[in-house]
Amino acid sequence: MATGIALATDRFYGDTSGKSRSGEYTAEAKSPANKDGNWKHPFQEDFTITFKNTKSGKTLWTWHQQKDDASPVDLILTDDGYLERHLQIPLTCWRNLPN
Repeated sequence: MATGIALATDRFYGDTSGKSRSGEYTAEAKSPANKDGNWKHPFQEDFTITFKNTKSGKTLWTWHQQKDDASPVDLILTDDGYLERHLQIPLTCWRNLPN
C-alpha cells in the first residue's frame, strides 16, 4: 500500500469589521498577527472584538479570544445590539458536536 503526503491549505483569518443595518452599532475584530497585513501569517489567533455604539461613541464590550476559541471569520450585527460571530470551528471540536 502506498502512502503519500497529506497536503492542506493554510487558513487565513483577517481582521474584520461589521456594522448594524441602521449604523448604530459597529464591531471590529483584530489580531496582533495581522499587524503586517491579513495574508502574511496563516491561522491567526489572539483576536479582540470591540463592540461600540456609534451614537454615543461608547465601547459597550470587548471580547478577547481564549486558547480554545475559534477565530472570527465574519461579524454580523443587529439593530438590537446583538453580534453574531461566524467562526471557523477547530477540528478538535468536531467530535464534540451533536449528531
